[in-house]
Amino acid sequence: MSAGRQTAPFGFLVAFDGGRLCLRQQGLQQQLHSTPDGEVCFLSPLAMPRLDAVAGAILAEGCSALGRLPGNVLCFALRPGRHGPECIVARDVVGALPLYVVPSANGPTALSSLARLRPDCPAYVPRVNQDALPEYLLFRHVNGPATLFDGVLAPLPGHAIVWRDGEAAHRRYYALQASFRQGGAGPFLSGLAPRLYDSLDRESAGQRAGVMFSGGLDSSWLAHARPERDLALYTVSFPGRAQADLEAARRAASGLGRELHVVHMEREAYAARLPQVVAELGLPIDHPNYVGRSMLFAHAAGDGIERLLSGDGADTIFGGSWHVSIRKFLAVKRLLPGFAARLPLRGDLGRKLAIALGTGVDELIADDAHYPAAAARELLAPDAQDPRASWRALMATARDLPPLERAFFMGCMTAPSSDCAAQTAMAWSAGVGIGYPYLAREILELANGVRADRKLRGFRSKALFRQVARDVVPREIVERKKCGLPVPLQDFIAGAGGLLRYRALFDTDDCACAELLDRRGLDAILARLDQGQATAADLELYWVLLNLELWLRLAIRSERLD
Repeated sequence: MSAGRQTAPFGFLVAFDGGRLCLRQQGLQQQLHSTPDGEVCFLSPLAMPRLDAVAGAILAEGCSALGRLPGNVLCFALRPGRHGPECIVARDVVGALPLYVVPSANGPTALSSLARLRPDCPAYVPRVNQDALPEYLLFRHVNGPATLFDGVLAPLPGHAIVWRDGEAAHRRYYALQASFRQGGAGPFLSGLAPRLYDSLDRESAGQRAGVMFSGGLDSSWLAHARPERDLALYTVSFPGRAQADLEAARRAASGLGRELHVVHMEREAYAARLPQVVAELGLPIDHPNYVGRSMLFAHAAGDGIERLLSGDGADTIFGGSWHVSIRKFLAVKRLLPGFAARLPLRGDLGRKLAIALGTGVDELIADDAHYPAAAARELLAPDAQDPRASWRALMATARDLPPLERAFFMGCMTAPSSDCAAQTAMAWSAGVGIGYPYLAREILELANGVRADRKLRGFRSKALFRQVARDVVPREIVERKKCGLPVPLQDFIAGAGGLLRYRALFDTDDCACAELLDRRGLDAILARLDQGQATAADLELYWVLLNLELWLRLAIRSERLD
């Protein structure tokens, strides 16, 4: 597989300056609508219908008219307000497109990548948003509208930043809550397939396309749905237990009669590339597999692939393993009396039952982290903000939904805007587009019209989607367990040539993390690493802290790491 073709990165910069929209973009579709009353610009990675009427409504009505936008569209508008010009920067309904807003005295600047923050916003002095640090430490990302950069905003899905009278307000224009309608499965089963095909065709029309292929249900449907199309298949290989998933992916590709292009990611290459990926993203990376995916994007672009299709989003919309866990939790709460939490329950099962019986569902949703909140709190000052504060505030906007629907709501509001948007920015940096066919607005709204517990069958994930997929995907793939191609994180940290090569960054007098975090908690984790006594939580926290240290040095201090 060759990675020799040079490709230009995708992206955009939109500035509101001197009473005009100033646009610079590469690789995207655009519509610019100018009238004596103002200007509206729409950007999308896909072809758009003519949106003249929508533009007119936005100029006349402002933020309230944004709900008429189709999915996968960003909107930038400059219109007259009651007390002066009003600037609107609106994220797409689902939140899969990257969008960051930097306010200034002249008005906001919107950009697609925080890696471009210094050159594109020279007046902004990069600073750490210390209030967002607790949330980052616990969840590995920050929910919008805050970011790790002080003053830089990232609108939530279906939200806009409205700039008026020198102040920025975060406004909702699309009520996701209203799409949860507690309906039956019939309309879903009859309507999903045509919507999926429409979305797949729209995401890949007229381009040389590939699929990020694991051999699991979500990516397999994308590869099987249009057998006449020559879709190249790409995957990332990690050593260890991921090899079994790789062999399953190879068998699935063979069943399609296609070659599987494999990016082999070993420990030393992973460790060497991590700082580059942090620099390309402009943020600490959210998931360990981003390093491998950045390599995949570069190889696909080098092969001449113009757009990659990803199965991400299927779990979020149709109900993945996390939703199954929430349903199990609710079943335990319903079937066992509360006093059982005080009984002497033994072993791991007893511990889990005690936690379930003594915890509310909202707490469980807000505690969806990679390690206990107490582990992250040891690194924070005593008066630090609750890491789960933004999650709880967001969940409060959906308090009228039943518990399992609240879990689906939180997934829709957080997963695409943190995970998919970051991967989009990485792919754009490599010069390749990326699409998420499952995250089309019409599919999201159709799925949310089904009562949440009907999307699962017992404790089986994506039950209704599996039922639809049987007409396209081989039965053994529909029935098999999820293919994760997991990163062997412990080995990639502690093995020879792994991420411990950066351990010395924490010992220097200019350790960036030590300026922001409790040094005692940081030293305790490092000591256990040095003594070979690190727990799984310690290793996860080291990975998070290393990402933070690299980001602080590269993005905040503008250092070079040779």
